[in-house]
Amino acid sequence: MSKRRANNEGSVYKHDGRWIAMISVTDPVTGKRRRPRRHAATQEQALELLDDLRGQRRSGVAIDSRMTLSAWLDRWLEAFVRDVKAPATVENYSDHCRLHIVPAIGKVRIGQLKPSHVATLHRVCEAKGLSPSSVAGVHRVLRAALSQAEREGLVQRNVARLQPPPAVRRREVKPPTADQVRAVLDASRGAPDHALYALLATAGLRIGEALALRWDDLDLNDDAQVTVQRKVQRKVGRLIVGPVKTPGSEGRVPLTRLAVQALSEHRRLQAEARLAAPSWADPGLVFPTSIGTQQEPRQAQRRWERLRTELGMPWVRAHDFRHAAASLMLDAGVPLKVVQKVLRHSRLATTADLYTHVTERLERDAADRLDEALGRAL
Repeated sequence: MSKRRANNEGSVYKHDGRWIAMISVTDPVTGKRRRPRRHAATQEQALELLDDLRGQRRSGVAIDSRMTLSAWLDRWLEAFVRDVKAPATVENYSDHCRLHIVPAIGKVRIGQLKPSHVATLHRVCEAKGLSPSSVAGVHRVLRAALSQAEREGLVQRNVARLQPPPAVRRREVKPPTADQVRAVLDASRGAPDHALYALLATAGLRIGEALALRWDDLDLNDDAQVTVQRKVQRKVGRLIVGPVKTPGSEGRVPLTRLAVQALSEHRRLQAEARLAAPSWADPGLVFPTSIGTQQEPRQAQRRWERLRTELGMPWVRAHDFRHAAASLMLDAGVPLKVVQKVLRHSRLATTADLYTHVTERLERDAADRLDEALGRAL
């Protein structure tokens, strides 16, 4: 016995002692018509299941899509990532999918993903020796892919939001001290890297941003400032100069007198070197190689390592001069919101988390000053 309805309304019928609810849908991936079924013990339960199927179809959810997670990731990367994200980001996403997500859970149908599958992905990544921050990076890619799948109606929920990644302990920032910065600037005076260190330690640029600067990005006049809009990094075996990571990373940063003096002298010395060189590739670069080509971060890092060793300084990266700029500003009483703007962090919480060691010291100092003020008043 069966109870049938009009076309496209679905049907409920009994087969081999079980009640079955069936509806006709178009697969959003293949475009083919399918008839997913739900089984129930009674006719009443089957009718409820049919109502659920109709609701899913009306909401645009893909009912029982046969697409695997691996197939969706391929489609997502091609249609929603490749022409939108920076080349380095595309490579990063592709590597996470190819090396980690697909081998672990790629065969699961996208509509059948559960939080337990995401937990499995985390365990597989950890078994490979990935750090918590790397596992979190893989998780972010999966979450982004499933968010798009949710918008496309392929899944009802993003299971990557329901299963959080492992907690990541933020690396403690130990920037060079003011005395160490002064020692570096004194030791590098007259060398091309002197202006680079002065800029990093006072304007808080990232090393890749500084090396991508062009002279047109600098204003060394009264209202001295630097416009940050590009970065350089090595990806896919070659140097890539592209936009900074996020729109919030762009911006104009005021320059100190120390930085203006160092950059002005650097421009003079560079002009002399360019005249003496047989050829010079690009006169617009602020920090090129000795023949005017684009310099890459690891070249600057090697020279920094040699200078650091000569000075007997503890291990810090050239990038940590950015952190020195932030710490020195905070120590000088510059408000945290202003430091955030100089560093071009998108969130104030990011700045506060990175420089907890400084803000805690300043909070203690504020408490001591309050004690002194109240002591005098009493």
